[in-house]
Amino acid sequence: MPRSRVGLVAAALILVHGFGPAAQANPPKLNLYNKVVAAHDPVVNQLMAAKQLLLLANHDYAGHRSKAGYEISAAVHEILHPGSTASQLMMSKKLGQGLSSTMPSPISAPRTVRTGNAASQAASNSKLINAAQILTQVQAQVPATKPAVKLHIQAALDEISIALSK
Repeated sequence: MPRSRVGLVAAALILVHGFGPAAQANPPKLNLYNKVVAAHDPVVNQLMAAKQLLLLANHDYAGHRSKAGYEISAAVHEILHPGSTASQLMMSKKLGQGLSSTMPSPISAPRTVRTGNAASQAASNSKLINAAQILTQVQAQVPATKPAVKLHIQAALDEISIALSK
């Protein structure tokens, strides 16, 4: 086999298989939306944990639970895609810069019919309280250079507060 072919075969093998075990030792983590999240970004992981708690809550709380989930998704989007057009649009709506369109309806987890009782309400409230605690911790970790993320987290906390007061 000529030298040029040996080099091409070796390059192809490296591209297909990587550079050995070191290339496969730390595969990327996936969040709920199957987007690659850097393993060193605990803020996104904590935001997704808070959203998961909201999705597991049994009660809707007059739509405030899903609005909080929407705000968490917006914060994650702002972290993964800073300065995108969608992020700028959400931020301008939050700051009241003349956009009068309403917030799109959030996508929530599929609902199942559950029987309501005091125990399930308490368990659901507990999930919202835990999500709020996570969001409060995350908000303290977000640098001041990311005001949009802080704004979305605060909006999620506000929605959870309203949900728990009803």
